[in-house]
Amino acid sequence: MHRDDYSYLFKTAETITPLLKGEVGSVDQADIHLQQDNQDVMKQLYQYWKVEHPEAGSAYWLTQSWIMLLWQPIQLAFISVYTTQAVPKLRHIGQYYDNGLVAGYILPKEPMVTGELTQLVAYAGQELSILFNGSHQQFSAIARFTSRLAEQLLADLILINLLKLQKHKPTIDIYQQAQRWFSALDMPAQYLDSLYKQPNDKSWSVKRVSCCMYYRRSDGDFCLACPNK
Repeated sequence: MHRDDYSYLFKTAETITPLLKGEVGSVDQADIHLQQDNQDVMKQLYQYWKVEHPEAGSAYWLTQSWIMLLWQPIQLAFISVYTTQAVPKLRHIGQYYDNGLVAGYILPKEPMVTGELTQLVAYAGQELSILFNGSHQQFSAIARFTSRLAEQLLADLILINLLKLQKHKPTIDIYQQAQRWFSALDMPAQYLDSLYKQPNDKSWSVKRVSCCMYYRRSDGDFCLACPNK
């Protein structure tokens, strides 16, 4: 029986978190997608976190908003590459927004790319690069958000997802996969320096190069890999 790659992707994604609820259809139904001007929705997203946590300051409002825009496409890229082994055209993703949360997505029914692992990473990275560059162009128009910080947050999210991957696929060379992702995303190889191993530990760890600024919230704290600790 022929596998429906979209159904498989959606079902797998929802086992990770119910927030990753996907559907096939026109992205015009979504609140955020690259085929339109998203600045009004991005302003709402930024304003939500500004009102919700005024004490945290603009650095937190910016990073939280940007991470909200990134998290679903990155999760879907990793699921597509390493689990379903069929990658959709992620540049065409439509995302839903409600009260500070970007969750749920829609994809047009286009042929997925299949192939060897190296091919899948290269394609997924290319798709994410187009998506994030377009998203950053629009987001930086409504808030002062440098391309350097946007890239650093993206690098950390890639590495953090690779660390999660090594728990489920311990035979995969995480360092090599990080090299391939950064190459596909046209990002500096210096981000590989964030990966390290503790003495007598076979698993990789990461020291973030960016800060999510969660500690600046009144209810916040430092993350385990926080560069500001």
